[in-house]
Parts: sequence; C-alpha cells; structure tokens
Amino acid sequence: MGLREFLDSDQQIWHLQMIDGDAWTGITKVYRNLQNTSCKLNYYSDGHYTILESERLLTVNRMINLNALLTSMETPYLLMIACETNQTVNDELRDMFKELFSILKKKKAMKIILTTQSDGDIAAFIQEIAAETLGEGFITTDEQLTWSDLTASSQRKMLEKTVIFQGRSVALNQLTCAESMTDSFPIADLLQEKEIRIGKEPVPSACSGYNEKYYTDRTLNHNVIIKQDIAIDKRGGKFPDLLANTELEFKQLCQQNPKGNVHWLEKNISGELIWQQSQGNLKTLLKYTDSHKGQSYAPTDLEKLLEQARQQRVMLIADKAGMGKSTVLTHLSKRIKQKFPAHWLARIDLNDYTELFKTQKEKKMDKKWVLEFVSNEVLKLESHLEK
Repeated sequence: MGLREFLDSDQQIWHLQMIDGDAWTGITKVYRNLQNTSCKLNYYSDGHYTILESERLLTVNRMINLNALLTSMETPYLLMIACETNQTVNDELRDMFKELFSILKKKKAMKIILTTQSDGDIAAFIQEIAAETLGEGFITTDEQLTWSDLTASSQRKMLEKTVIFQGRSVALNQLTCAESMTDSFPIADLLQEKEIRIGKEPVPSACSGYNEKYYTDRTLNHNVIIKQDIAIDKRGGKFPDLLANTELEFKQLCQQNPKGNVHWLEKNISGELIWQQSQGNLKTLLKYTDSHKGQSYAPTDLEKLLEQARQQRVMLIADKAGMGKSTVLTHLSKRIKQKFPAHWLARIDLNDYTELFKTQKEKKMDKKWVLEFVSNEVLKLESHLEK
C-alpha cells in the first residue's frame, strides 16, 4: 500500500518496517513523499501533523494529557512516530500505545504512521499491542530504502564514505558517481558503518614464486631509436626485412607479405628513426637499436614508468625466458595499486585460459564479451555492486 492509498483509505495505522536504514530514514522517506502526494492538503498543513520519536512522545504524554488533546481535535490529523531500536520496551510505553490506538476508534480522521527497523523488539512489541487493540485496522509493510530515496546532498555525503576496494581504502566517490548508482546499492551497510569490500585483493601468480622480501630491483630499458646504419645496409642488401615510413605503407606491405618481416620506422623532429610497429621476427631489427639513446627506468624511476604506461595505455615488457618478467609484473602491479588505488587491477595469466580462448576463436569477441571475461573469470566478481 502506498502513502496516497493509505491516506485515502479507512486504514488508520500504517507500520513501515525499514529493511535498510533506521526508523528516522523511514520517517524521512514518508515526509518527502507526503510533500509530493495529492493528499497533502488534508494532512500536510500547519497544525495537522506531528513528527516525533517514541521517547519524545512519552515525554509529551508525561507533561500533558495526550489522550484529551488528541480527542479534542476535529480536523484530520497525522501522527508520524519513529520507534528506534534502542527504545526501552516497558509498561509505560505499552499503556501509551494502547491509549493512542484506542483514540483512533473514536477519531476516524486521525491516522498514525509508525516506522521501525525490520528486526528488533520494538517492531514485534507494537504489532502485538495493535493486534490486541485494533485488529484489522493495523497494516504492516516492509519498506526498502533505495538510492533514489536520498536527497542530492545525502547522496554526496554517502559517496564520501570509505570502502575497501581490492584491499585498499578508497572513498566511494573515487570509484563511481551519483548518476551511476543503482537502487541495489547496500545503503544500510554504509548507514550502519559496516565495512564494504569491493573486489578481491590481487594476489601474485602461483607460478611466479614472488616474494617481496627477496625481490631484486631491475632497470627497464625502452630502446626504440634505430641506428641510421639500417638505411645504408638496406640499400646495400645487407638488411633483408621490409621497411615502411608511414602507417599506410606498413599496412600495405603487411597485406602483400603476410609471412614476411615488416618494420615501420618513422623519423621524429630531430631526424632520428623511431621504431613504431613490426610484423614477424624482430631478430634482425634488434641489432640496430641504439642502446645509448634509449630511455632507462631505474628502480627509483618507477613512478615515471607508471605515468608513461598510463599515458600510452599499453606497455609491453619483453625479455628472454627466465629473466624475471612475471616477477617484475607482480612487483609493478603492487606499485600500480599504490599509485592508482581507485583503478581496477586485473592480472591475467593467459596460459590459464588457453581452452577458453580456443572455443571463442571463431566467435565474436566484442567489448561485452571481454568485460564478462574479466569480471567472471579473472576478477571473479560476485555482488551486483562489484559488477
């Protein structure tokens, strides 16, 4: 039953059990809907409604004769009561609710909305008294607090809270924005300050044998400048591979020589030959790389390397077998997570998915398939929030 239906019906007491959030979030939700409903003229005008928590209602009852006050009212009246879980359940509270519910039998234009958390003694306590006093005049519904129920300011505050993202403490607003949130988000966990974990912490590959304690620092060399000798040797017939000066020429040579070695070299402003891309074997080309002009990344320059990788989007680390590529990759992944804690870190050991890729070889491998592969097979995401 919705708020409008309740206010228009003969029902006089509505008990909202909040599945997410506490009694006050329930009252807030009712109040916001009351502002928007067409029935507000009867109940949402000055002097026609009161909002109290049950403890304050007891205080009022001690100070004045609540029974006499409510009985004397002639206009439609709405009483909204937030019954907190820490409310003491005793005879005084029982007597007050009994009196309150008894008044409703005489005052048909009066209505009460009670909000509680879905579990707890107070919810069962109220329902017991209502059953004794009113019988069918009392209805109970479970209410879910959703993201769209929150005001814009509340959403902003909620997104400032911290979650554990792949093992790191990160503010939620670094991972998502209000526009991307859905009503399936576990608001109750944040309201109750529970720890929310998103994604599992990346672990080293079992076969890498990585141990931070025994890690030996490496220097990575980025050698893409090719010696000018290659042009001389090409003209003299000493360099058998095909060379291209532009991307278009490279693609054409690759199409014409699908099994040949083709290399795309392009001159920069300084007139140096920069290796762009290759098809086939690199053995012959690598003899011409100019190691004296390459970019070296010492262990102290890892920050520069990570920034370079972020700008380029793709970076390959290559070397002979046994030189420690897997170990370096594991070490870099830890540094990446330190520098970019709000980024997903997915480590994929392709050898683990050989059979899966074989079955997919003749099928469409679009963005959707890739996202599902990374989500389900690699990151093993479980909750809707993680996905």
